[in-house]
Amino acid sequence: MALILVLLSLGLSAFAQSQIEAERPDYTSRSRVTMDYFSTASMLQVFDDFSDPARVAAFEETWEEVQALLSRIDAALSLSDVDSDVSRFNALATGESTAVSRETLDVLSTVSAAYDMTAGAYDPTVAPLVDLFGFTPRFSGRDYRLLMPYDRAMVGNVLPLPDSDVVSTLLKLVDFGGIHIEGDAVTKTAPTVTIDGDLCTQALDLGGIGKGYAVDCVMSLLREKGYEYGYFSCGGSSIGILSRATASKGAPEPAQWGVGVQYPRYTEGQEVLVRVFTRDRCLSTSGDYEHGAVLDGVHYCHLIAPETGWPINMPVDGVQFGICSMTVMGENAALCDALSTALCVMGADETMAFMKRPEMEDYDYLMILYSDDLEYCEIVTDLPGEQYELLDPERFRLACDVDANGNVSYIGVIVGK
Repeated sequence: MALILVLLSLGLSAFAQSQIEAERPDYTSRSRVTMDYFSTASMLQVFDDFSDPARVAAFEETWEEVQALLSRIDAALSLSDVDSDVSRFNALATGESTAVSRETLDVLSTVSAAYDMTAGAYDPTVAPLVDLFGFTPRFSGRDYRLLMPYDRAMVGNVLPLPDSDVVSTLLKLVDFGGIHIEGDAVTKTAPTVTIDGDLCTQALDLGGIGKGYAVDCVMSLLREKGYEYGYFSCGGSSIGILSRATASKGAPEPAQWGVGVQYPRYTEGQEVLVRVFTRDRCLSTSGDYEHGAVLDGVHYCHLIAPETGWPINMPVDGVQFGICSMTVMGENAALCDALSTALCVMGADETMAFMKRPEMEDYDYLMILYSDDLEYCEIVTDLPGEQYELLDPERFRLACDVDANGNVSYIGVIVGK
């Protein structure tokens, strides 16, 4: 999985290079990385007085607690583990129930809020359609087998597109409202559908919110432990940020981090196109780059529109354009995670309108649109100009004005093209 958000100016060398006055010049940093959870890298870095052996021991103890948290959340939400809460729910017949953990109930509570806020644009019951297009874990290895009634044989290393009538059939399962929660029991109430004589039932995929939830849990733990400086990244696509002992170079305010948002497609490596300066916030990014396939020149991605059953950014009159990534910043990483997905589904116009709503006052966004010829991207954001930096303003062009009240006006050429 490619990293989407990368923290710039990390480590002691960058700490020493910063030209901003340090809040805690006596602090140094320690970090730990694990690949054991969510099939991705998770990284913790904190600044503290590590000249004190007791503080070193406290950090190691905190890291053990972080790993225990991640283990519980991953065990509850995993699609690959047949004993996880999500897998047991997916195996239910209509009308059956299963007891789930507190972690899963917490996640489902945020899912419900995001589902209502976005009028269903965020709906994790698109899971069967994500599987239909080949973007679930069972397709990631070499042991893919025809298990589901809608499965197709690979042509070379490519999964052919599904029939549109199968998409329409599975679309009937997409309805988070078909899940009933009472106490710790989760009941599947959505009706089943039939494909080639085989029954298919509703399924959940909480991968679009689970890493954000993990970030929230870890950040809560860090604050409990008294840490003020550092960050935790889960998969690179969801990050919780405290303050920085010394601000990143170029930051307009003390103790801010510089968070680099990568160009998601069409470039090699981990090229950064824009830096966002922030502290004491969470950031999540979604886009059409993480899992994708190209068939007959069309890029298909893992983000499925609940209204149509097809991936976002489908060609219109033979032209493919749209949102290639969406970063949402706010106080709750799980909600940022869900909203970044939902806003990709909504599209540019609806995103700009949605983010003006009163309940989004404490949240910001940075939207990246790509042109059909891929020569450049447009950047649309409600952040004040001093809070971000375009690193290549010719290839990544600012396409908005922001007034004194934070209202965004689009001035580009891609939206509605």
